[in-house]
Amino acid sequence: MKKNMPFYWFLMVFLTFKASFSASGGSLHAQDFIRSTEALDILFTIREIKIDRSDRSSLIAREKGLQEAQEHAFNSLLRKIVSNEDLDRVPQISFREKVSMIRGIEYVSERRSGKRYLATINIGFEPVKLASFLSENGIPHVLGAGTGVLIVHTHSHNGLDYMWEETNPALAAWNNVDSLNRLRSYKSLEDSLSIRATIGAETVKGALLSDKEGGAAFFQKLAKENGMDEAVLMHTNYNEFTQTVDFMYKLTATGLSGQGTIQKDIAFTLRDNSESNAVNKLSFALDQILAEVDDSWRSRLLINSSVVGEISLIIPTNSLSDLATVQRAIDSLSLVQEWKVLEIGIPVSKAFLKYRGREDQLTLALKLAGLKIEAYGEEWLLKPLNQ
Repeated sequence: MKKNMPFYWFLMVFLTFKASFSASGGSLHAQDFIRSTEALDILFTIREIKIDRSDRSSLIAREKGLQEAQEHAFNSLLRKIVSNEDLDRVPQISFREKVSMIRGIEYVSERRSGKRYLATINIGFEPVKLASFLSENGIPHVLGAGTGVLIVHTHSHNGLDYMWEETNPALAAWNNVDSLNRLRSYKSLEDSLSIRATIGAETVKGALLSDKEGGAAFFQKLAKENGMDEAVLMHTNYNEFTQTVDFMYKLTATGLSGQGTIQKDIAFTLRDNSESNAVNKLSFALDQILAEVDDSWRSRLLINSSVVGEISLIIPTNSLSDLATVQRAIDSLSLVQEWKVLEIGIPVSKAFLKYRGREDQLTLALKLAGLKIEAYGEEWLLKPLNQ
């Protein structure tokens, strides 16, 4: 993404105008800039990749393990931001070309033992390079991270309901599901005495089966209290006699719902090396629920990169912090090709924006980033949603 207002220039402007803006009650903090690309960094990073490789020496094992991890990260990121229908159209490129798009590797842990190498790493990709590669090849892709989802899951096993019990069979299944490297951000509802007193298996199943809004509204409020945008209510049921897993789910804000049955044996990667058929099928069911939630969100955010538009904007700015808020949100959207601040002033500043995709996609992307765009006479006004 081309930026014509880099950090140091903007900081210099702030220092120059700080006195006059302070008189109007405005203030600007360094963390506003530090957080400016956080959303894109999360979207284009594959986290907690496990490496366990043995070879003639730990050095060779490390080299091969890192190469496999980088290949895995690249493919995982494509599955994250490209639709299933378009994955086969992504051109095959060399390992060297894939590595050239990597922004950096973070070593969470690393250990060598004889001929063995073990590590946990995070691999971040450069958003502009990868987005440009996909755009040049006509591959629609996501250019904004999904919002947060609170997971509320109850499980039935051979007629017994589980939710908070330590013996819950679903705990082993969740260990095999990657809820971290998803388009949307997922967080499980944490156990506490107050939560236990309020929510049990019957509460969740009742809200899932009810057509009334009351149950969904309760969990929607709970999601907000946990810093998430909505909740996904899940119920899974394992029947040992039929050896099947039934599942159903519902989102509290968007209303997306689904259900299904896992009947046949599934070749699902088990992190805990469990050979349990029940754990295998349950892991697959949970993974499928998250995949369907992500797919729905992905379809709303896919950008047709062959369409380009541009727009001039007026931004209400009573202080530099107002402009920094907009700047931070714009920096989180890689569908923005070019962003120029043309004038800085009180009560308004002016900017120019060039973007990929349709107007409705820009409007949605801005909304998800916390901004809204509206007509202002013959011009367009861009401001935070809460203004």
